[in-house]
Amino acid sequence: MVSALKLIESTQYGARYVVDSIDEQRFTGYTDLYSTEYRFDITSRWDIGARASTLASYNSNVRYTSFSLMAGYSPIKNVWTSLGYNFKGFYDKDFDGAESRVKGIVLDFRIKFDQHTARKLFDK
Repeated sequence: MVSALKLIESTQYGARYVVDSIDEQRFTGYTDLYSTEYRFDITSRWDIGARASTLASYNSNVRYTSFSLMAGYSPIKNVWTSLGYNFKGFYDKDFDGAESRVKGIVLDFRIKFDQHTARKLFDK
């Protein structure tokens, strides 16, 4: 019997407003980053997914986009890694975590560690 694929969706939004002075001239700018990711659990350990992101700088009318496909694997509970490829990408040093949006091969690694996980580790 084949079970239905489970859809997991996540979104990210980040924004920055900059005020800077260069040679006594004042510059301002608003930039934001929006990203969405969809993953389908194939089994309890394997998934496939897609991610799309856009970075927009409104005062300079600049927009960058990124699109990727990936396959993920969870070897143990609360640990997940994926290998994918960004068909189109960008890099922005001011948004931490944007490295996974650069064009080319991408390897992601995530560990869930929260108060519940910590309690299980230290209550033994």
